[in-house]
Amino acid sequence: ATVGQNFAGVSNLNGVAPPDTDGDVGPNHYFQMINLSYAVWDKNGNQLLAPADNQTIWEGFDNGQPYDNANDGDPIVLYDEYADRWLVSQFAVNTSNNKYYELVAISTTPDPTGSWYRYAFEFDNMPDYPKFGIWPDGYYLSINQFANGSSWAGGGIAVFDRNAMINGDASATALFWNLGTSYGSLLPADCDGTLPPSGSPNYFVNLGTNLLRVWEVSVDWNTTSNSTATLVSSLTTASFSNSSISISQPGTSTKLDNLADRLMYRLQYRNFGDHQSMVTNHTVNVGSGRAGIRWYELRNTGSGWSIYQQGTYAPNDGDSRWMASIAMNGNGDIGIGYSVSGSSTYPSIRVAGQTAGAPGGLGVLDIAETSVIEGSASQTGVTRWGDYSMISIDPNDDATFWYTTEYSTGGWNWVTRIASFSFSAPTPTPPVANFTADATNISTGGGVNFQDQSTGNPTSWSWSFPGGTPNSSTEQNPTVYYNTAGTYDVSLTVTNSEGNDTKTVTNYITVEDAPISYCSSQGNNWSYEWISNVQFGSYSNSSGAVGYTDFTSEIVSMESESNVTVSLSPGFSGSTYTEYWKVWIDYNKNGDFTDEGEEVFSGNGNGSVSGSFSVPAGATGTTRMRVSMKWNAWQTSCETFSYGEVEDYTVEFTTSVPVAPVADFSTNATTVAEGAIVNFTDQSANVPTSWAWTFNGGDPSSSTAQNPSVQYNNAGSYSVELTATNDGGSDMETKTDYITVMRLPVADFTSDVTVINEGESVQFTDQSTDATSWLWSFSGGSPSSSTTQNPSVTYNTAGTYTVELTATNTVGSDTETKTAYITVNHVVVVPVADFSASATSITEGSSVTFTDLSTNDPTAWSWTFAGGTPSSSTSQNPSVTYNTAGTYDVTLIASNSAGSDTETKTGYITVTSAPSTVTLSFTDFESGWGIWKDGGGDCKYYTRSTYAWSGSDAADIQDNSGVASSFYMTNGVDVHTPGYVELKVEFYFVAVSMDNSNEDFWVQYYDGSSWYTVADFDQGTDFDNGTFYVATVTILESNLNFPTNMKLRFMCDASGNRDDVYIDDITVTASTSVTNGPVRPILVRETGRKLLPDEAEEFTIYPNPANNVLYISSDEEENLEVYIYNVSGQMVQYVTLPAGSEKIDISKLDEGIYLINIQVDDEVFTKKIIKR
Repeated sequence: ATVGQNFAGVSNLNGVAPPDTDGDVGPNHYFQMINLSYAVWDKNGNQLLAPADNQTIWEGFDNGQPYDNANDGDPIVLYDEYADRWLVSQFAVNTSNNKYYELVAISTTPDPTGSWYRYAFEFDNMPDYPKFGIWPDGYYLSINQFANGSSWAGGGIAVFDRNAMINGDASATALFWNLGTSYGSLLPADCDGTLPPSGSPNYFVNLGTNLLRVWEVSVDWNTTSNSTATLVSSLTTASFSNSSISISQPGTSTKLDNLADRLMYRLQYRNFGDHQSMVTNHTVNVGSGRAGIRWYELRNTGSGWSIYQQGTYAPNDGDSRWMASIAMNGNGDIGIGYSVSGSSTYPSIRVAGQTAGAPGGLGVLDIAETSVIEGSASQTGVTRWGDYSMISIDPNDDATFWYTTEYSTGGWNWVTRIASFSFSAPTPTPPVANFTADATNISTGGGVNFQDQSTGNPTSWSWSFPGGTPNSSTEQNPTVYYNTAGTYDVSLTVTNSEGNDTKTVTNYITVEDAPISYCSSQGNNWSYEWISNVQFGSYSNSSGAVGYTDFTSEIVSMESESNVTVSLSPGFSGSTYTEYWKVWIDYNKNGDFTDEGEEVFSGNGNGSVSGSFSVPAGATGTTRMRVSMKWNAWQTSCETFSYGEVEDYTVEFTTSVPVAPVADFSTNATTVAEGAIVNFTDQSANVPTSWAWTFNGGDPSSSTAQNPSVQYNNAGSYSVELTATNDGGSDMETKTDYITVMRLPVADFTSDVTVINEGESVQFTDQSTDATSWLWSFSGGSPSSSTTQNPSVTYNTAGTYTVELTATNTVGSDTETKTAYITVNHVVVVPVADFSASATSITEGSSVTFTDLSTNDPTAWSWTFAGGTPSSSTSQNPSVTYNTAGTYDVTLIASNSAGSDTETKTGYITVTSAPSTVTLSFTDFESGWGIWKDGGGDCKYYTRSTYAWSGSDAADIQDNSGVASSFYMTNGVDVHTPGYVELKVEFYFVAVSMDNSNEDFWVQYYDGSSWYTVADFDQGTDFDNGTFYVATVTILESNLNFPTNMKLRFMCDASGNRDDVYIDDITVTASTSVTNGPVRPILVRETGRKLLPDEAEEFTIYPNPANNVLYISSDEEENLEVYIYNVSGQMVQYVTLPAGSEKIDISKLDEGIYLINIQVDDEVFTKKIIKR
């Protein structure tokens, strides 16, 4: 790999561990976000935004919220290439209300140093380890849930409305699925490059025991109940262990965390048209506690996901490699970045990869390991590492990898790094054969796992195992069983397109007969009951009463991977008894019957019992079988019991006759360019052991490798033939005209002219060879691009311009660039004068900014401003102040070397006198009604302070009479003669016990002849009970007549529910001009200055829950009006409780929950009770 950019990221500014390093690359920026800071660079490593706390992105948005100033971590940043926007997130778990949030922000522009749309989504449980993925219909999220922040509550899936969030919709919604405690640490698919097929679900994957689970998540934002999250498949992986991993460092006993229990971020998705791919990875134990990287490519060709390739990357140098991130670029290359550490290697950062097409073989990283930066010291004081890293693809070329993670320079003040890298396919060389085995001294019947360690990217393997089963193999890493004692050689021949090499190790495997002894087991008192007959398939054996019989000289033959029937019969001397039967087979030949799967049959009854069991694949040689019969209870394999019998047998395993192969094959491409290498993949059925290929037109023209690579150098159509062979026979598959080889295009072009004037056109002519499509780029031209073969382009601006043509066909493309090819000369034209103003109607003393709108490139400007200061200017865009009312002309003369033009706008600026504002009245009710009067005798002058905004007095609108209640101005006010055009009415109010289904109050205006409603306030919509508000109502002369006897009144409905609205501090002002601000009523909740009564201190209700009688204890000296409502809001009982009385009969109420409203004088108190 070739490392490009390589610069320092954000370090441990916040004193936490681990850093949770992640970052993404856009067209012009690299954005890194860690615990607990972020920064932004250009793509040359120049820092554009210095490190800042992550929470600063949500500053202002979080004011007064439970997550105000929360900076809790687990960040994720992603570039959304389909919207040209950035997504950032972190969780908020240390909140003022002890609830949990995921904070998300979407950039308002492509610039991540600018402004953001901010969101907060609440979760019932702590949303730990959040991971995002971008999909066309949503932003998908996985979380690990912890109830109360500590107890495991299972995995969760969420999806957010991407379209709404990109557009700044504050009401953007989310969907959530709780997967339960059986699943956790899922990763959502994060799409790069071509979008998935229309309507495709998003995919989630998590790690199981030797398997990957795949979920599909489908979202319907129109009918959200149609949305689903479904576990669709479990894909079996190669076996692995992720326990007992120990990551060492030089000079310290501190071991670094491995997080091997989960997949590592990201699960990257790509759509290549003929197939979809996802890549991911996790950490495994490759032996002796050393960490390696298990990586996967999943593919979906239309019938669901399967594991296309998998590999474990762990060079044999003693170091651990872990905490990786993997991605695939648009070419199909795979890049992987990771941490490296060992007893002699400080924690460092390295990268590796696989070239597209897997020339080194599936599951093999053919791009050698490259260092990004080496650590200089061990991390001590803390073991935390990770918890993740991130690799991403440059959207500009869809090829370059960008990677960020941490490394160590000492202590625990970790540092991070940001690097880009790319690679091309290595120059092929002949392979060098080498191999190892997991054991070289074994007992008969034991297996040996051979591991290919060859270098030079071999493409085929041919093993020879004298004395082994099988005795040969073409697998890369075969398993071989040795059933006969002896010493055996092993030989490996590896091959690629450049040649082959053979390594033979003589006397490599030593096989010894291992004496096996088994525990004893028998039945006493066998004269009452014994084993009479046993049958296993076609084998049958009858015996008499002994207690224990050694039948190991008897051979019971069983075929590997077969189903064996069992029938067992007891013998009795007299009465029959209930007998319990068990059969064990020592499959692994370790001298006991206690291993998993070795109890093959059990049954009970007073006669014969029967059934069947399956012999596992790979069972070979001979071993011990035990049959046990015990009276009236289950037995163990090593038990001596009172009544019954035990018999031992020898089992010999056989294998079935092989079946001839059915030849078939595929390739990574069937249409290629001259000189391309095509990778063929054997897909023959029935396990062939040898292959014979014929490649017409190919180099080589034949091969015996299982999956050969062939180069085609000449254009044409060619056939391919494969003969597949094993011990059962052979089969041939021929595909005629299977490979089509085409010439690459060569781009070239001409034009009719190369020097023109502004506004003229150029005709371009394609001169390319072997092209089927064209993409032109015309800097400075109109159009700026074209897919026409011979386009015509107009140039309107003087300059020198480059032209580029990319010619393409099925197999490739070529680009021809002609720099400074077109010269456009400038033509000077007389300007056309024009301008605009920032405002044309202003008040005295205001300023106006004039903007030149002249065309044809003027170079000088002469302005004249009648009535303005200054009265003239030569600036292009001057600012002018007008101090005297009137109407004024403005003139502009625009000039250049070709001449000048004059534009005069007559009466363009209108200047009016400055407005005046006066206070017409202020009433705080502290000295009575003042200028107001009770309109119907249903209002009340309130003097008890509680519901007065200031002082102790206020006006109380009541509706208990069934007649609309109001109070109004007693005398009309002249708002006509002074020339007022605007009135404002400001007042404070608090409502008590208003019903949100039909309760409101309003402000009315009298224009000399009629009353008009100018503001209406609804309980539950505009305001809540028990809270102070200040309201401002604006009345304009342009909407209503301003008379010489204007009046105002406040009025509420006529429901008769004894609801109260307390009005205080009414201010009425008038102005001779319309002030800035909205005309609609303004309602503001007032807090911090006035406290309402604490209901709990006024009354005592008991017992609660109550049966038939309820008591209300109060210090009030007035009658209490008691209203009881059910949970639907219906009044079910009303009682007037005289002063000094406490008892209420509630025997007629049904069992349930009720609300009690207690009204005394003009105050209402609410309590909840339970009726039993």
